[in-house]
Amino acid sequence: MVTSCPDISFAITKLAQYSNKPSGIHYEAIKKVYLYLIVTKNDDVIYWRKKPCLDLPEGDTPSLKKDSTYNNSSIPEHQQQSDKLYAAVDSVYASDSSHCRSVAGVCIKLAGRLVLYKSIFQKSISLSSTKAEFYTAVAAGKYILNIRSIMSKIEMEQFEAKTLYEDNQ
Repeated sequence: MVTSCPDISFAITKLAQYSNKPSGIHYEAIKKVYLYLIVTKNDDVIYWRKKPCLDLPEGDTPSLKKDSTYNNSSIPEHQQQSDKLYAAVDSVYASDSSHCRSVAGVCIKLAGRLVLYKSIFQKSISLSSTKAEFYTAVAAGKYILNIRSIMSKIEMEQFEAKTLYEDNQ
């Protein structure tokens, strides 16, 4: 089983940059990340389908915890469709003065839940915020094509154009 925490990936990446020579502020930040992990350790990612699948094999099926307050209303209705992909990208132009590279973020959702995320420094130095955003959008397009290929192999082909959310601020 592979476990990851996309919600803390950027914080961990940023803190790792100071692992050679940390200061008190970095220690405090690590404590906050650790506390966040403790508080959210029982949170699950739940994928829902609109129609029941009657031909599933018998076995243990996960169920919601008794005290669960799962609320699907936080996900826009158009993103709750179980067979639709949605992606969002953003980048921060030259945010780190030590190397002037832009930070790129990509997340792709299926059924309103995250299936792919990436938060990285771009390999090349962008000359403008527009180019930084464009490079990130192109990378997301490649990820979408890969996921569409996988989905076609499991008989969930995507024929229509995919929605890619991107802010250009």
